[in-house]
Amino acid sequence: MSVTSSGSCRCWSVQMPEVRCVAIVDPLDAGVLLAPALSAKGVVTILVPGRDGQDADGFTHHLPWSPDPQNGLKPLRNLGVDLIIPGSEQAVMVADWLSEQLGLPGNGVELSTARRDKHRMHAVAASHGVRVPRQVLAENLTQVLDFANSHWPVIIKPQQAKGGDGVHYCTNGQEAARAFHALYGHRDVMGAMNCAVLVQEFISGPEYVVDTVSLDGVHRPSTLWTYGKGAPGFDSAGQFTTKTLLPPDHPLAPLLFTFAWGVLDALGIGQGAGHCEIRMGQDGPVLIEMAARLHGGPLAHELARTATGYSQCDLWVDAITDPAAFLAGRTGEPDPPRAACMVLLRRPPPLGVLEHLSSLDRLFWNDPRPAPPAVAGLATLIGDDAGMVAADMAVAAGEVTCTLLNDPAAIAALRPVWLSLLAQSSCNRAFAGPVWYQAALTARPHLSPRLLTVWRRGELVGLLPLVQEGEGPARFASNLSDYNDAVVVLGDRAAAHALMAHARAWFPALELDCVRPDAACRITDAPLTDPTVDCPFADLSGGYDVWWAGRSASFREKLTRTQRKAAAAGLIVDALKPDEWSLAADLFLSLHADRFGDRSLFNRFPWAADFVRAALPGLLADGAAHVVTLRSGGEITGMCLCMVGDDHLGYWNAGFRAVMEPLSPGVLMLHAALGEAAARGLAEFDLLRGLEAYKDRWATGRRRIGRLP
Repeated sequence: MSVTSSGSCRCWSVQMPEVRCVAIVDPLDAGVLLAPALSAKGVVTILVPGRDGQDADGFTHHLPWSPDPQNGLKPLRNLGVDLIIPGSEQAVMVADWLSEQLGLPGNGVELSTARRDKHRMHAVAASHGVRVPRQVLAENLTQVLDFANSHWPVIIKPQQAKGGDGVHYCTNGQEAARAFHALYGHRDVMGAMNCAVLVQEFISGPEYVVDTVSLDGVHRPSTLWTYGKGAPGFDSAGQFTTKTLLPPDHPLAPLLFTFAWGVLDALGIGQGAGHCEIRMGQDGPVLIEMAARLHGGPLAHELARTATGYSQCDLWVDAITDPAAFLAGRTGEPDPPRAACMVLLRRPPPLGVLEHLSSLDRLFWNDPRPAPPAVAGLATLIGDDAGMVAADMAVAAGEVTCTLLNDPAAIAALRPVWLSLLAQSSCNRAFAGPVWYQAALTARPHLSPRLLTVWRRGELVGLLPLVQEGEGPARFASNLSDYNDAVVVLGDRAAAHALMAHARAWFPALELDCVRPDAACRITDAPLTDPTVDCPFADLSGGYDVWWAGRSASFREKLTRTQRKAAAAGLIVDALKPDEWSLAADLFLSLHADRFGDRSLFNRFPWAADFVRAALPGLLADGAAHVVTLRSGGEITGMCLCMVGDDHLGYWNAGFRAVMEPLSPGVLMLHAALGEAAARGLAEFDLLRGLEAYKDRWATGRRRIGRLP
């Protein structure tokens, strides 16, 4: 997309098709990228320093520093300079003036101050129909308050500073006075004296950045970003924590690009880089400020290049070295974009956590690390999955935080919230619930609880229920569970990513088994590893009748014959009644032992029997288990224990009196359990782990579960 400006600028692409020598004034931040990039294209580069002792790599010639720009005119002319460009915010007006004096292409000097002075910038833009905040330039506190009392909240900031320097969000007169006195009569970050302060109405809404390159009034976008900022505070309104690269086909891109072109034209920027910050207010886009320079620091350009194949710096170099191609739109064509963002680590997670984020690209730490909310470091994240990058960004930015609970009383206190989260998750309500976890600890007291919790704005939003034996690997609580997972609200990837990154950072090893391919804790596409096992299931998404019609004729005949035989024998298949729940565990264990004898899992492992006694009453009370019973003469002679999932009913275990075996009690109870799943409108009746031959007669498919890599 490109647009031709209606304004005027000094054109050069036709008269000067080849630029051989470029001077860069005061290269700082991203400006340091220009000389090496131009040199790589065979362009001679000249450093025009902005301060005494300034040096930079990649330059062919270095001019001596002088506080008077006029002293640079003769050496620049003698070196045959073709173009002079700003390498920083404070270089914009100097580059304009030098270009004007030497008759070189540029944006002219008539609006030069409007490209630096925020008050004039907004006044000029408004005169061209650009929507801007209402504002006043105040030289005393009375003027500040006269304006602010009609526009609370307001932003008070310097006229010419850059970034978030001196930007204050004020909601009352006391804060406004504090901001005024902090700025007035003091120098800004670039050394300019604040002889007045700029007071503007605060514009709420998301903030976007359009980075551009212009040539002879033709504007082209290079990158589109959005800033992530917390709730505005007195000192934090100008601070962003995240910077996310948006795709060029973002729904708001056409509107934002068109708005930016209007700002460029209004401020007379027809040559070079542009950096337009825009708030999307209630009535549409509003100009925050425009800079006639490259965006930010080198990392933003490196991030854009990695994610899309090019950056704003690359596009500007293309415009200088191949203007015809730029004007024809043949440069800066992106690769298929990858999701990318940058996080300023104001409240970073504990050491080691960031390194376990799947989309982490680069990580830098300041030394020494300052206390929050100062920036302790910076992380860049890149990936093909935008959802993964967004989730990792939330972890890195501290939007979600984790704690580790080892105290049983503290864990027990979370039960109501745990159940609430469970109901909103994709987890099996039994295997991932508090009753199952506590029963596992009760049955095996040598295990230590290791419950990871994740919080967002003080609210619990996820849990990872692990245990540890001594200093060994952290594991899910019980190997009696068929499906293990983190408990998070369905779709809350940030909570899941936080839990897994912290778990990998905090424990020397993880052995997380029985994980489904669609589990929340499986945050990458890496294949599950051994031990793996298949779980047959019956698809009930079309209802019972569709499932029944898909069974073989022999299966249907045998099941019908079995049901008739059972009815003739007076057998009744129904559900366990609430007044029977208290006796359910011991009765089930008795039936299981009667069926399997010494082969019974619960006879061979007493802790497993203890687990059933500890878990089953609570599971029934929570609605996490459903028990099918077989009754003969008023006595319960068979029990089938099923665990409730969000979209399935899972057959976990069964037992019956051995004397009932000729009547096929297992078949009768399985059919009743499957019918219960269909009656509940569940998508599956899940036969869970194991490939026993009888399961295939009921199943329509299989899923493989395994260990997280």
